Amino acid sequence: NKQRETSVTFRRFRRRHGALSSHYWTHVLGAEAIKKGLKGAEPTDLAVNALGVPMKQQEIGFDVSSTLDSLDDYLNTSRVHILAICLAQLEAFLKEIAYCVARLRDPSPRIGSLSLVAEAMAKPILGVDSLPGPLDYSESFLDVSIESQIKILKSAYKYRCAAVHNGGYATPRTRKELGRADLLLHQKLSFTWAELKPILHAAFEVADRIDERWSTKGIHCIECEIELAHQKSFNKLPDRKKVWGVLGSEGFKLPSRQ
Repeated sequence: NKQRETSVTFRRFRRRHGALSSHYWTHVLGAEAIKKGLKGAEPTDLAVNALGVPMKQQEIGFDVSSTLDSLDDYLNTSRVHILAICLAQLEAFLKEIAYCVARLRDPSPRIGSLSLVAEAMAKPILGVDSLPGPLDYSESFLDVSIESQIKILKSAYKYRCAAVHNGGYATPRTRKELGRADLLLHQKLSFTWAELKPILHAAFEVADRIDERWSTKGIHCIECEIELAHQKSFNKLPDRKKVWGVLGSEGFKLPSRQ
């Protein structure tokens, strides 16, 4: 089968999304290395001395016992951070692709902006700084079937809000919103890799299906237009004779030069 030509918007998402798993397993590797390095050390010794790392004691003055005790919490915090970043990246992807699709459908197209009609069409995504609503609207606006993924991601977003807004600790509201009668007041919310993995997968599937539907020549042209506008805002617009070469080198699908 011929490999599909993906959009730059999707490729950027895929690269950033893939890095999240790598980051997490680097954290796991670090935790395991610390456990191995502190094996057999006296519990009251300073961890930096036992590991022989060039760090000042005042920077990390924890003893071996407290350092080992903190590793599980460290990895749990890492998973919660990755959850929040994953959902934020998907939200950004939806906004970027919704803008492109709105430009493509715009009955009165103008370079660099949407008409009032196109803006209204995309407003449920572009005008909302959250994920559940835009996900629901994406099914119809972007013409994709992502019902099962939406269910997973909506549940994940509830957890993300509880963790981020309350600093990662349970409150009466948290218990009610998450439907978790087992949570104790002020208990730290825990999140396992087994719980995080399907969320990462669902987020990728949403972006992949949207790109499969919308990675067209029209979208590729609009991506070029948007990129040049961004470059201009950063005073990095290439010389006119070099524009096509610069865009091509960065993976953009070039439109006709006419």
